[in-house]
Amino acid sequence: MLQEKHAEIERLKIELSKASDPIELAHMCTKAEELERHNEILKKELEISQEAHRNYMMQMQTLINQKQIEVRGAKKPWWRFW
Repeated sequence: MLQEKHAEIERLKIELSKASDPIELAHMCTKAEELERHNEILKKELEISQEAHRNYMMQMQTLINQKQIEVRGAKKPWWRFW
């Protein structure tokens, strides 16, 4: 999706250079700016998603390591469910 938006920006820039109508030129500039802002938002959302995924995986690895440290066959306290 990000590549599509980037391609659309490039296509609009090429059309801008060919446009002779100033109103059309202004419209294309506005559209290109909107797409660039949208691309930045998508990049930030991707970074946030990647960070959340990384944190989740670290938590899972910690839980796995904790389970490995526990002595096999040892009786767990009554308040532990898993």
